[in-house]
Amino acid sequence: MDIFTNSTPNLLDFVFKFSLSLLFSGLIGYEREMNESSAGIKTHIIVGVSSTMIAIVQLLLTQQIYHQNLAMGDITTGLGSDPTRLIAQVISGIGFLGTGTIIVTKRHVSGLTTAASIWTVAIIGITLGMGMYPLAIIGFLFIISTLFIFKRVIKVKKTEKVTIKYLKKSETSEKVMTALLKVDEQAEIIGYDSKFYGDELVAIMTFRITSSNFDFDEFIRYITTIENIISVDSTNV
Repeated sequence: MDIFTNSTPNLLDFVFKFSLSLLFSGLIGYEREMNESSAGIKTHIIVGVSSTMIAIVQLLLTQQIYHQNLAMGDITTGLGSDPTRLIAQVISGIGFLGTGTIIVTKRHVSGLTTAASIWTVAIIGITLGMGMYPLAIIGFLFIISTLFIFKRVIKVKKTEKVTIKYLKKSETSEKVMTALLKVDEQAEIIGYDSKFYGDELVAIMTFRITSSNFDFDEFIRYITTIENIISVDSTNV
């Protein structure tokens, strides 16, 4: 690709680049939104399309400087314009945006995949903006395959320690066990304690869960419907 040969903006080319960027970013954002991520379709599309725009602006500025200097008979000055300068700033800035999606609770970390996907749509947008369509399409296919297919095909067993505090009632204990067995039939009790807080007796149960199917967020949604639950915490072992 020769970035200096065409000095005339092509509106159809702009529309094509933005359309591909919207499609690719939207599909990646859709997968994140299905997983109830804090950054979904709109966020990914905005990042992808705006990154495409930055790449186009940098490309046009480089072309403009080159042709101006060519008209004055001095192309060496035009070659001094770095077509990656704005792009480098975008990549750095997206890193700060991605950081905002990462949540750390003790040893439980979530949001890393979303942070990576935001950074990825920025890269795809830049690649499309620079007109490198085959590279952008192949990269997108690999990324979308990873997000949609790998998680469903490759199951990795992980061990987590779940601690639940609740007001000690016999029916509550039974419901807590039912909730755990619903998400993992091999849930194992590894600790139990109870303490008085004022007039209330609070039970603290700790479970070990080793499963490739355990979804902590799903478990939280389910167990919060049970009365007398005080807190739930998960720690990777």
